Amino acid sequence: MSTYENREHAALLGIVWLGAEVPTFKDARGRWVVRRADLERGLNAERQEQARRAQAGADSARHVLHGRDGELIWTDSGAYERREAFHLWHDPHVHPREGSGRSWICNACWRQAEEKHGHDYCLRCDDLGDCRQDCTLSAVRCEACGVRMEIPADPNVGRATGTAPYRRR
Repeated sequence: MSTYENREHAALLGIVWLGAEVPTFKDARGRWVVRRADLERGLNAERQEQARRAQAGADSARHVLHGRDGELIWTDSGAYERREAFHLWHDPHVHPREGSGRSWICNACWRQAEEKHGHDYCLRCDDLGDCRQDCTLSAVRCEACGVRMEIPADPNVGRATGTAPYRRR
């Protein structure tokens, strides 16, 4: 966020984000400022978050996962979501043109799993291109240990106003 955007944000909401919400106010000369104690509180919150991410990254390297199914856990090098016997790794450093930056990893053997695509395309994919939600994903399978997870079809995929699902032309 640029300095100008920070000022606009402060003007509209009276807060800025510095690891935590920090209240802002204008000083006698009309500049947006924060109190020293609030600044320290925000910076301490950011330091704690960075330490939590570093710990989650170290635990992930030792094959220890945190969180519940579907919960996004940020680490110092990306994020993952637990999904039954697998976890979905998100790499924020992959440019969208180079791929999704997502990989399914088996929780038992920690090898990359194979994706099966058998569901219908969603309307967005059919009309506009990639929805980035992997709407056709139907199963994830680990070749090494044989674990498989079926992914049910979304009842709303491929449906406009009551039309039947259809495949890409």
